[in-house]
Amino acid sequence: MTRLPACALYTKDDELARRITGLLKTLAAVQHAKTARDLENLFQSNLALLLFLDLRRPDWREILAHVQSAWPDTVVVALGILKSEPVLEIASAGIFAVEDVQADRTRLQATATAALKQLALVQQLRELEENSDRSSRPAPVAESLAPTPSRTLYRSFRNSGNLDAVLQNMVEHAAESLGIMRAGIFLRTQADPTFRCRAALRCTESCRAL
Repeated sequence: MTRLPACALYTKDDELARRITGLLKTLAAVQHAKTARDLENLFQSNLALLLFLDLRRPDWREILAHVQSAWPDTVVVALGILKSEPVLEIASAGIFAVEDVQADRTRLQATATAALKQLALVQQLRELEENSDRSSRPAPVAESLAPTPSRTLYRSFRNSGNLDAVLQNMVEHAAESLGIMRAGIFLRTQADPTFRCRAALRCTESCRAL
């Protein structure tokens, strides 16, 4: 049985907690955090989270700043009152999405699905970085300061948010540096264990369908 991805909901609104938990019951394991300590405990027990942040909480700015600093892989969806000051302010804070706290089921589920896909990609890139670090051989100090390809990919994705563009750029650079005509990148996600072509250079359709 596939384990559902972890999702934290930071709010004191019990009705909102029941609503979000019900809406996402087939998509994520939602855990309700009423205090900053509750939320910190969830982060300590999960490597990455989808966080729904209630902007009606007076401490939302402090929570967001801490999450972005201490847990940068977190995908944040803010919930607030449309056209309110917190909603307008957080729109430029670099989070995944902002939604009306009263948004309907279809919209919230669609946003959550997209956010969970983003979370899966972030986790996948983090694993690539960690695996590369573990498998890399000792190198001279001057060389060890250079970022590994996976670290470069991870950082590029964190900066751009467009994984397809980053992967395509990586394929083109790899082909050029290795002097090869064709190259491709195949990835899989937690939701789909099948490796699928995400970027390719001069690959045939049969190769893309492998």
